[in-house]
Amino acid sequence: MMRFFRTMKYQSLIAFSALLLLVAGCTSAVVSNKIAETRLITHAKYGLVDRSMTVDDHTIHYVEGGVNHGESVLLIHGFGADCDNWLYFAGYLVKKYHVVALDLPGFGQSQTLDGQSYSIAAQVRRLHWFAEALGLKTVHMAGNSMGGAIAAIYAAEYPAGVSSLALLAPSGLRNGLAPSFASDLASGRNALLMLSPSDFDRMLDLCFYKKPTVPDFLKNHLVNFSLQRKDFNRKVFDDIIHDDSLEKRLKDIAAPTLVVWGENDGILDVKGADTLTKGIANSRALIIKECGHTPMIEKAGETATGYLEFLKSLKQVPLYLGTSRERK
Repeated sequence: MMRFFRTMKYQSLIAFSALLLLVAGCTSAVVSNKIAETRLITHAKYGLVDRSMTVDDHTIHYVEGGVNHGESVLLIHGFGADCDNWLYFAGYLVKKYHVVALDLPGFGQSQTLDGQSYSIAAQVRRLHWFAEALGLKTVHMAGNSMGGAIAAIYAAEYPAGVSSLALLAPSGLRNGLAPSFASDLASGRNALLMLSPSDFDRMLDLCFYKKPTVPDFLKNHLVNFSLQRKDFNRKVFDDIIHDDSLEKRLKDIAAPTLVVWGENDGILDVKGADTLTKGIANSRALIIKECGHTPMIEKAGETATGYLEFLKSLKQVPLYLGTSRERK
């Protein structure tokens, strides 16, 4: 649901201002190129390097940075997004941790293949192969929205590979939609597909407590991009909206878990935080005031501070090491 605009207000105002001067009146192709250039500059600003590898026949783009030999944090974005959702948040982590944020297959700069499934279960398997290919035997894993459901199912499926879990407004709960978004869907409107400028504006209303201002030319560019992917996006969304696998697996999550939710989330109901903390044995919640669906963007500093405190607290207690059979 969010692509380049998420970096505007919250991450790199100077870079974005330069972008406006460069792309005003340019063709769509030029806008795309300038966005790509600015993205690389912004990655470097937050200590991240662009890389790629092939997993399950997909070329996967990811960014990596931080402490080479430190504990690893793996960040997983939500529907319609990409690794850039995590840039500002990651900037708080790179001094202490090895940080990896990927574009899930089918999203961002990663490859989309005809005939492939991009369901939660399929993405969990690919994420596991991706972590193996990077040599990440155990990670602190964090995911937002769809990415939160993927992270949670991953933790249930591969408990020895997850030192801790952070779920930022994850999907995957029964009756988990916020009333405003549920009402939209009931009326036949899905702003997350961004098929028109008005959908784009509605998407911002749903995702942010204080929505950023997006110039019309950039809004139109992003809407055109979404229109090109409408069939793919609709299929993936339909898979997600009917997937309640997270709620079914809560009891299987052994990793210490931090649940983060924006108090004003217009996509997924903040009441989901109670469901998660009651269902996951070793969990706690952090509710961010005056914040929407993406705390790591809208309240990146507060969210990152809470997350770092959570990780610090884990050093006071033994982490899950797997069963004796898993350790052999």
